[in-house]
Amino acid sequence: MKAFNAASASFLDNPAFSAIAATNSVLFIMKLLGISRSSAYELAAEEGFPKLKLVPGRVIIPRDKLFEWLDEQTSYMSG
Repeated sequence: MKAFNAASASFLDNPAFSAIAATNSVLFIMKLLGISRSSAYELAAEEGFPKLKLVPGRVIIPRDKLFEWLDEQTSYMSG
């Protein structure tokens, strides 16, 4: 298996990506990004952050959209 190269690939190309559930909670974002619970909820409240609000009080984050958003927010440094 070819190694994942973060400098030249998107998050979606990482083989570990498929092991993540298709939809996730804000607490998953907290753990994934290593941020506090309040920071995770602030991030989820930002305009443009990928989320579904199907029921009041529940925020669902689609995996594919999350990783696309992370790719858009990330600048890879080469060299």
